[in-house]
Amino acid sequence: MRTLIILSFVSIGWGQSCGIETASIKPATPIGCNDTAHACVCSGGSCFWKWVCLTSQQPVSNGTTSDPLSVFQGPAAQPTKPFDVGAYQDQRARTQAETNALNAAAAESAARTAAIIASPQMQSYLQRIVARHDTLKQQVTDEWNARNYSAALSYVSAGLAEFPTDQWFRNARKNVKSRLKQQKRAQAQFETHEVTSRP
Repeated sequence: MRTLIILSFVSIGWGQSCGIETASIKPATPIGCNDTAHACVCSGGSCFWKWVCLTSQQPVSNGTTSDPLSVFQGPAAQPTKPFDVGAYQDQRARTQAETNALNAAAAESAARTAAIIASPQMQSYLQRIVARHDTLKQQVTDEWNARNYSAALSYVSAGLAEFPTDQWFRNARKNVKSRLKQQKRAQAQFETHEVTSRP
């Protein structure tokens, strides 16, 4: 109640008044405040009742305080931490060092891979793979030209087993299957015609 009297005294001293105090539920005390008080706050020529932050308990003498407006002060402003240029430069240097280390490791890995590919053992292995690939393609082509589609399909299947992503063998499988189906259909028609034409 002593605080309310002080606040009312301040508002009357300004020549303004909030009138009859409106009833409202006291809110929880915010962080940084010792307490809250329902005060008549005047601003811009108008006055209104408001719960304000109390940051200090000042003694009352003759209805006044040493600083009547102190009850309106919020939590003390926290000092801004100065920017640490040295710490920023250290962090930047560490990041650059880590990036350089990663780049060096990647370059070393690429060099090792290139050396392995260029080795005689790897070159011999790659040549055998290329030779096997070319051999299977030639076998498919030969059987295709001879119209031995069943044999061609077996070579296509072998090619896809060893080179599953090779587009040439994929296309060959589709074409050979189509020709094989046509061949079987023509054979069936021929056999039917031969049976029906017998006396």
